[in-house]
Amino acid sequence: MFPRYLVLDTQTPEEFAEASRGSHAEFEKAMWERPIILFPDDASVIADPVFFSAKLSIGPLFFLLRDHRERGRALFAAFGHAFEDYANAILGRMFKNAHFNLEKANGRFRLPTRR
Repeated sequence: MFPRYLVLDTQTPEEFAEASRGSHAEFEKAMWERPIILFPDDASVIADPVFFSAKLSIGPLFFLLRDHRERGRALFAAFGHAFEDYANAILGRMFKNAHFNLEKANGRFRLPTRR
């Protein structure tokens, strides 16, 4: 099982150099997609532990949605709204009597203008 995983998440230094050539976004994409660098002597290194940890924790969700762009957008939007409601409920319980003068406008908070 582990060798099959390594095929998915490793790249040689040359492959990494090619994949990350160009913009910072291309560099991050190369790190996200294949965060383990595999050397000719079969030694390997995790190039960036932060990318690797993120890929382990939320990577499966992106993997499942990779061929379903519209479904992915809808699911992430729904998750964002659900998380916002969850966080607001917690803050509401913590600060029952507080009034922050915040209005919700299309998913963004804005301070009311002063008169």
